[in-house]
Amino acid sequence: GSRFVTGARDGFVKLYDFNGMRKDLHPFREIEPNEGYPVHSLDWSPSGDAFVVATGSNKAKVFDRDGRELGEFESGDMYILDSKNTRGHTHNVTK
Repeated sequence: GSRFVTGARDGFVKLYDFNGMRKDLHPFREIEPNEGYPVHSLDWSPSGDAFVVATGSNKAKVFDRDGRELGEFESGDMYILDSKNTRGHTHNVTK
């Protein structure tokens, strides 16, 4: 596809569209998935219609190819010792 997405330690994700890019080379959308948390990782879905963002938060988020949030993963209870008894991530998501 012609879309490119970047994430950085400043916590922002920038979306670029090479087919519609202006001469100033600015992204067409800039989002902050989890305010105050750096972006550790992001990846497109196999179909290219969505991407997932992992920040320092314990909730990864899913966005469509235009940067609209589709949902977030569940947060688990970090104080339960056996992870089988809780749903979702209990610590920071890094990959």
